[in-house]
Amino acid sequence: MFLNSDITIYNKVYDEDKGYDIYQRTVIKGVHFEDSKGANVIKSGLENADRAWVYVPFKADMSRQYISPIEFKKLDDKSKYFTFEKGDRLIKGNIDFEPTTEKSIDENFDAFTITSVDIFDFGSEKMRHFELGAR
Repeated sequence: MFLNSDITIYNKVYDEDKGYDIYQRTVIKGVHFEDSKGANVIKSGLENADRAWVYVPFKADMSRQYISPIEFKKLDDKSKYFTFEKGDRLIKGNIDFEPTTEKSIDENFDAFTITSVDIFDFGSEKMRHFELGAR
């Protein structure tokens, strides 16, 4: 797999102390990132058709430990873990930004929303990876 980028994942996490959602940042170094910019013309006007596909090797350098979305939701202290879940945000590159809202992510970056997560946990160690689709 040709590794051409790093990514930053923002998991939405409810903060009990603050009483609202925060965005927990995780940097993943050494992924394959492909994106395409486009627009669809529909009857009511233009619609964004930007897409990204990200291939994350199991052995990528991750700033937190990956666990499944089900296990992630069960944790009280999520600070050492992250997950890939539909609806979470993804940005190409190693981003050092702590957003206060989802809007602040969109105002500052070309961010994608994860729309699909596939796990390819078969074959040789070098071939095992996550495949993320995003819009």
